Amino acid sequence: MARIALTLLLALAACRSGRSARGGMTGGVDTAVRRSSEGVILMPSRNVATTLDPRALAVVGQELRAPLATCFLERAIETMELGIVDGEATYVRVPEGQAKIRARLASDGRVVRTELIESGFRDSVMEDCASMHIRRQQFPVPPQNSPTYVDVVYWVSLGFWAGANSQESKGIVRREQAKAGVRAKRCLRGRVGPGEYRFQGLNLVGREGRTMINRVSSEDADPEIAACVGQALKGVALPADRESFVRPIEPEVSMLVAEDGSITVRDEEWLRVLELEQRAQREALREQLAVEQAPPPAADSEAPPPATPGVSLGAAAGPPAGAVVPSRTTPATGASQPAPAVSSEPATSASQLAPVESSEPPVTPGVPTSLDRGARPSQPVEPPSGESAPADPAPLQLVPRRGD
Repeated sequence: MARIALTLLLALAACRSGRSARGGMTGGVDTAVRRSSEGVILMPSRNVATTLDPRALAVVGQELRAPLATCFLERAIETMELGIVDGEATYVRVPEGQAKIRARLASDGRVVRTELIESGFRDSVMEDCASMHIRRQQFPVPPQNSPTYVDVVYWVSLGFWAGANSQESKGIVRREQAKAGVRAKRCLRGRVGPGEYRFQGLNLVGREGRTMINRVSSEDADPEIAACVGQALKGVALPADRESFVRPIEPEVSMLVAEDGSITVRDEEWLRVLELEQRAQREALREQLAVEQAPPPAADSEAPPPATPGVSLGAAAGPPAGAVVPSRTTPATGASQPAPAVSSEPATSASQLAPVESSEPPVTPGVPTSLDRGARPSQPVEPPSGESAPADPAPLQLVPRRGD
């Protein structure tokens, strides 16, 4: 569309600049034809070239492309066939060509009649089909009291398909025709007897990769069954190719009907294995992506600092195993209490074996201490019978602090 509009605008500019309209427009048409496999260019008469909106004319040209392309597809699917040209296999009887058709416009933009000005088509059916669609087209309203016409230039060719004979394209066609054959089993089931049935097709595939039109022939089945198989083959598709216009392919389907009515399609087992391999590859790729996209593992928590050699971090060690622990007598009752339980594990450091000094005075049985509540008695306490009185403790000496 962009190329067509650009060519049209250049042609109109040439008219306004005073150059030869025919020469400038012819050059624009030739350039457009070389750059594209099909297209439409509108060339208004000189008296309205500067008054008709070029954007409105570009819209008309775009609207004409689809019906004119339909003329080519419908004719090509009837006439095209494989042949030999200059020793090479190619398609013959292709309705290619170029034509200029003049559309005479009424005051409201309707087409009054058409005239074939030039034609390079070898097939007159293309000229008639193009003229019919041009007569049905609505054009912009021309200025009043001005005889107006618009020349419509249409060209079409099969185009060039760079990958037609590549191994990749052949593999795609083989896969697609096998899938179509599996879909077409319903066309034969319960309708034919045992035997082999072959179907030959011709598909015209568009830029987007979808089959636009197709035909199927068979010498083994009725036309009704062949038409049913043709519907299955219409699902054959190719990868998109924006540079191509029409890509012809010839899918073949062969089906074997057994005595029990079961149907086997040629390449059906090959297709099953291929699909299993592709499924396995997709699963492997999915697992690989899952591993690559997985979040990194969380960092380990900080470990505790290592223990200092020679220092125990456990419970305090007690006396060595087997040591005798003396009991302790309660001053108030005189009853002996067992010593608290201690660990039997050996000491692991010198600090654990060092004696612990106490600021409390030693406990003497029968002598009140500062821990006993109440005042110290004025008379000495009589010792229990059978025991001698303890010697008086040495008097405490007060040592003055420095500075007193």
